[in-house]
Amino acid sequence: MSGDQNILDEKREFEDVIGAWDDSVPCLWRLANGRNCGRPARWMLNYHGCVRGTVCTQHLNRWVKRCEEFAAGRSSVRCSKCKRRFLSVAAVYSAVRI
Repeated sequence: MSGDQNILDEKREFEDVIGAWDDSVPCLWRLANGRNCGRPARWMLNYHGCVRGTVCTQHLNRWVKRCEEFAAGRSSVRCSKCKRRFLSVAAVYSAVRI
């Protein structure tokens, strides 16, 4: 690839980013029909590094509630992906408002 072509590609990519600057970030929660939710995401969910993604408030709240219900009465919870144990649901994830 020539240097000129590389510069043009980078300029096009930069313009794409700037052009989409005000676009909303979609909720990537997978629905029963196999599609993503698509509502505007308000949170970046990090499941202790095993899973990361953007979610809407409704799906974040639903997920936290299910996790808390599952953990109720247990001394710890274990991640099905990495097998790490956590003493509380709060230790399993972080959610940052976007």
